[in-house]
Amino acid sequence: MKRLIHITILSVLLLAGCSKPSPAPAHAPEQYDRYIFFSHGVETKASLIESAADLDGKAFGVVGFKYDFDKTWETEKATATPNVFADTPETVDVSADGTNATVGVGSYTPLQGWSNSKRYAFFAYFPLDNSAVSLVNTDGSDYTGGVPAIRYTMDPTSGEAFRTSMEDVMTAPAQIDKFWKSSAEGGNNIANGEVNFTFEHRLSSLGLNVKNSTAGGITVNSVSFNISGLKNQSVIFPLDGGTAVYGNEGIAAIACSLTIPEGGTAIATSGTEFPDRLILIPQTDPVTLTVTVGYIRTLDGYADNVTSHTTYELSTALTGGKKHIVNLNFKDSTVDVELKCGPWAESHTIDNTFN
Repeated sequence: MKRLIHITILSVLLLAGCSKPSPAPAHAPEQYDRYIFFSHGVETKASLIESAADLDGKAFGVVGFKYDFDKTWETEKATATPNVFADTPETVDVSADGTNATVGVGSYTPLQGWSNSKRYAFFAYFPLDNSAVSLVNTDGSDYTGGVPAIRYTMDPTSGEAFRTSMEDVMTAPAQIDKFWKSSAEGGNNIANGEVNFTFEHRLSSLGLNVKNSTAGGITVNSVSFNISGLKNQSVIFPLDGGTAVYGNEGIAAIACSLTIPEGGTAIATSGTEFPDRLILIPQTDPVTLTVTVGYIRTLDGYADNVTSHTTYELSTALTGGKKHIVNLNFKDSTVDVELKCGPWAESHTIDNTFN
């Protein structure tokens, strides 16, 4: 099952003073029935953005178009320019409702209303106002109109820069030819007056899960991934669901560390999945990686053993929207290694053991 985040555009009664961005057609006086509002709920957990609370204080972008009711997005998209909101893209600030971790509210200004003589097209993405993510045309040039796309770019100049440029990029299938109580139709094509965005994670993540199967204690104090075979520094995602365009620039072998709390992380017998993960651009060609883990073994009556181990080489493709977890099972004399892709649908496993 895909892990999805739902964003909903809700309607509420239009108050006095709503701006009217374009004049009404002569044959039907234009009216604005309701404001366009945003709120969001998380249906199931996602790989990195796991709840509404994770979005608190952040923002997603919406690009909005409106056009005469007798037109469609297909006929208008070649020359359309965004004209629903004050900015392109519109900044929608997201905040979580403290009483319910699965419900949040998005806000923007100035509020805009639904016209009774227009159809609408909406495109949305996350994150907004980020140096690694930019709104572009589908050919990668600066955005000028028509089908919007986003370009995500990583910085491979160093492991630190590479980590800093990692972002959990999400896009939503476009909402096309929507209308609310149009005078031409005498109704609407939006169930309950709501336009739903279903955000999907577009990148691949790489993380670590550790299990303690020893008679004593295990505390992990450092984790480093060494990766080779990465192909892409950048990718363009068209927001109409078009095929992604990958940069194929190539990246030299690179080392990235996970952030470990001061004092290390004590490993549970049931397993401990580290919350920090690497975020990588998907590719079908496999990457090769090793994981070096620094840890402390403790056992009553014996001195602490401070040491580290590096796995044998592991290999995996990087699947978009999935997480790839290296599982380490610490035993009294060995550490078993297992690399899994999931948790959705198919998975592949590579078994390994080191002393």
